[in-house]
Amino acid sequence: MFRWLSKWWPKSSNSERIRRAHTWDLWAAAYIINGGCSDDGFDDFKAALLTMPDELFDQVVEDPDCLADLADDVDLTSLCDDSGYYEDEIEWPTDVELTVRRLEDSRPSTAVSGRPGDPAGTPWKEDSAELERRLPRLWAKFADPGRGDVRRTLIFFPDAVSRFSADGGNLDDMDHLRLSPTARSTLLAKLESDGFEIAAEHEGRAVFLRRLSTAEVRVTVLETEVELDLLGDDSMSEPPSTLLEAAFELLDPESLVLYDPETDEWPRKRAT
Repeated sequence: MFRWLSKWWPKSSNSERIRRAHTWDLWAAAYIINGGCSDDGFDDFKAALLTMPDELFDQVVEDPDCLADLADDVDLTSLCDDSGYYEDEIEWPTDVELTVRRLEDSRPSTAVSGRPGDPAGTPWKEDSAELERRLPRLWAKFADPGRGDVRRTLIFFPDAVSRFSADGGNLDDMDHLRLSPTARSTLLAKLESDGFEIAAEHEGRAVFLRRLSTAEVRVTVLETEVELDLLGDDSMSEPPSTLLEAAFELLDPESLVLYDPETDEWPRKRAT
């Protein structure tokens, strides 16, 4: 996807720009603008930013929230597209004055995170309040109001975790087992067949979303567990039990068990 970039910049300049754009803040910006952003989507987002004039690029790297000032002139929702359309079609405005916040005043810490290859800055979660705090102007312009806040959470664990709990063990003290490759692949296939769309993917972590009438089900597949969240605002008509119903539709009882952290119980599907 980056082959065409050499027409504008030397290889060393490309590498330096990509390094500077590889930040958690810019990934959060892409996530908010697109309603989700995978690893590959973030690569395409950064590649599109490389076509910016120097001054504009520097300002966006300094404060990704100032992308909100460009929303009326550029289709920002298309920047995670992997088609390479921006080689010929993207036209960055040259007469827009961006409002750039100072790092020391408004931004989270920009210390590089621990693992090689990780983005620079402070990692974030798919949490409405955190994303809105981090990039308030982009959130106000692009966030889907129907997504809302977490109304209920359930968790899938390997069956061995429920046995540990049944024997009196504290889940906080347990080194959780990884999901087996079979359990993970079965769940991913079920998510796809049930109409879930992938919203983000990075380092063994995948986030899927499915829209309901007034709410949304979010499934976060991790290495040791699977988190299910029911998201909605004050107008949500779906009852909290909606998430339980969705969980039982996805559950493979031979490899995973369901845990309700609110009640500290392990719900079982009733025979019909």
